[in-house]
Amino acid sequence: MDIVSTDLTYKKRSAQNKKNRRGDSMENAIEATHYQGSMSAVQHAKRMATKNKGQLPTAHELFLKTHFKEVFGKGTVPTNTKAQHIAEAYQKKVEEASTQEIRKSPNELYWETVGGRNKKGRVKGLGQGVELYYGNRKGSDSKSSQQYTSSILSQMQDQVEQRVEQRVQAMRSEMEVEMKARLAEIERRNQERYEEMMRQFFNNNPCSNIPHQHRDPTNDPGSGGAGQGTPDVA
Repeated sequence: MDIVSTDLTYKKRSAQNKKNRRGDSMENAIEATHYQGSMSAVQHAKRMATKNKGQLPTAHELFLKTHFKEVFGKGTVPTNTKAQHIAEAYQKKVEEASTQEIRKSPNELYWETVGGRNKKGRVKGLGQGVELYYGNRKGSDSKSSQQYTSSILSQMQDQVEQRVEQRVQAMRSEMEVEMKARLAEIERRNQERYEEMMRQFFNNNPCSNIPHQHRDPTNDPGSGGAGQGTPDVA
């Protein structure tokens, strides 16, 4: 109690700890670093994969899971301004790749967004989950840390995604051919029905049953053979 009441260093430290615990102080606002709780990023990735039929989430999806959360009345809220900037920069990367028709995996785009590994061999926003996407490169120099190298698991996932995309493209092509064939068949049948309707129309039209009368030009007063075939008058 004597220390609490008399030690100035203790009082200063106690006041600072109160501000740190409160976190919402206007004088010393503290931003959270992540929203993953007591679970590691790897555990979150495994749980997400379990819910998605074994499909490993992309690096960016894992980042969003551990750095954003839904808040009632506010929507999706980032942990801090850095997380917001990373999310916006990644979305811009995706749009640029789509506009320029550049084929890159989501994990590679995320790698470029955060600038690869830092000096400690870490990738921003992934924590221990970095090994799931970019392998274990602890102790690598700064030059090699900037080179994109996907992990074996990530490579397998990219291969599966590429095969799925190729299959989808093949199915689309097959569907287009089939649709064209169906449209051609429908057009042919419509043409046959039209021709059949026209035949029935002419066959059932009374005007079409009147025989055409042929006139003898010698009996036509207006023809060049006027007077022919009439007896001479004495």
